Amino acid sequence: MFFHDYPLFLETSETAASAVRLGWRHKFIIEDNADLLAGKRVLDLASHDGRWSFAALKAGASHVTGVEFRPDLVANAVNTFQHYDMDPSTYRFISGDLFELLRDPRAQQVEVDVVLCLGFLYHTLRYTELLNGWRRLRPEHILLDTSVILGDRPRLQLSLEQTKKQSAAADTGEEHSYDGIMLTGRPTAVAVKYMLDGYGFDVVREAPWQTYGLGDRVPEYTTGRRVSWVVKPRT
Repeated sequence: MFFHDYPLFLETSETAASAVRLGWRHKFIIEDNADLLAGKRVLDLASHDGRWSFAALKAGASHVTGVEFRPDLVANAVNTFQHYDMDPSTYRFISGDLFELLRDPRAQQVEVDVVLCLGFLYHTLRYTELLNGWRRLRPEHILLDTSVILGDRPRLQLSLEQTKKQSAAADTGEEHSYDGIMLTGRPTAVAVKYMLDGYGFDVVREAPWQTYGLGDRVPEYTTGRRVSWVVKPRT
């Protein structure tokens, strides 16, 4: 599997660094969507240690911009890309608040064909900013991977996350957090589609996690508690 070939990514983050889990996620998120990534400019939101930026380039993307709030993870991404001799003209990492970039992508000179939003949607409540930001970017597709709660209605489960944890929401300032705590929300899949529809997006491809007999190797996916979708803006 992909990350067995690039094992440094198993050491550059404290978050979900299982080669088996990462390998299956790569298959459904990146490999199965290589046709959408080939030759494209990619924006990786909350790019973490750069693992999915790296995977997108290896899948044929022409350039990747990653934006990540935690500077140590940005440093890890750059070091790993250098370790694997990636062409520096094909990537760029920005240490900062992704919502600032989404408000004015031209200020950061970001041009995008495909957006990666992988493992971020459930670490925020700023959905209107996120969705309007996507519309501002005018991408061809968004690759969306998110945890969800089960349910057949558009519901949201609130959480209080400790921002010091690498696997939690980043503390972007007192306007959105208090004393190291960020209020976030985990929606149902129905709620995510409801929000997407309201802002002019359609889900055009869904990863068939339940069809591969994966058992307990990636249980959050096979039980429907996490989804991987291709989203497309309506013209």
